[in-house]
Amino acid sequence: MVMEKSKIKELIAKIEKLPTLPVVVARINAMVQNPKTSAREVGAAIATDPSLSARVLKMVNSAYFGFPSQISSISHATTILGFNAIQNLALTATVFQLFRDNSGDELFDRRRFWEHSLGVGVLSRLLAEKTRYADKEEAFTAGLIHDVGKIVLDQFVHEEFKAVMGLVRANDMLLYEAESRLLGLNHANVAYIVSQKWNLPKKLQEPLAYHHAPGLSKYNPQLTGIVHLADILCRALKIGNGGDNKVPVLDKAAVADFKLNASDIEQLKNVSEKEIEKAEVFLEML
Repeated sequence: MVMEKSKIKELIAKIEKLPTLPVVVARINAMVQNPKTSAREVGAAIATDPSLSARVLKMVNSAYFGFPSQISSISHATTILGFNAIQNLALTATVFQLFRDNSGDELFDRRRFWEHSLGVGVLSRLLAEKTRYADKEEAFTAGLIHDVGKIVLDQFVHEEFKAVMGLVRANDMLLYEAESRLLGLNHANVAYIVSQKWNLPKKLQEPLAYHHAPGLSKYNPQLTGIVHLADILCRALKIGNGGDNKVPVLDKAAVADFKLNASDIEQLKNVSEKEIEKAEVFLEML
């Protein structure tokens, strides 16, 4: 039975109380929109938060990027990777910091949740390469945080989310269907609320909001379709666990333009294991 409208409003009010992004990340988001911004200015902005700087540099110097020599400054990293990549890394590091509590409970394994999220991020990046999407690191970030609504529900409306997880287990159903049945909204709706509160770029908002219904994406349908397909591939490959044991139906129309065949999918599966292993440094921040 769905919650009463008044209860749904209360639940949304609780979600809207989640922390805002740190000032430095919000500032970077604004800076990268300005074509006159220099790598030095971005580096100086991140350097005002030593903890964030250290986390970003740890990712930059990981096997995931595989640079032959150590990158010692954010400005140097920005010059090599570009503004958007550094912006995405700062956002990733911040999301991990905000939701680093891995205690959870037996119904929702946060470690397995982040393993699934990482897998979707890696596969989104690989799909971006295959489909010639303009920004591979943006695809990685979109995939990595696509399910942020789940972690928000678990952290801010824990008892209600426990009831959802109980329904998932009892009926072996998709998590978003159980959320809709009990709460009157699902984690994709919550992710959209979060993305607006954090003032994320619109091109990132849609993959979070519509990864289960990519046909609704108008602003960035390619990236939304990429994350949708990456999520389904991760579920089929049993990479981590997003909270249920089901594989959603693929929206074939949303990925028709990708022109991927069976051998492409097989290649993605083969490459993804090694790439996920390289990206596991991200999980060390939890």
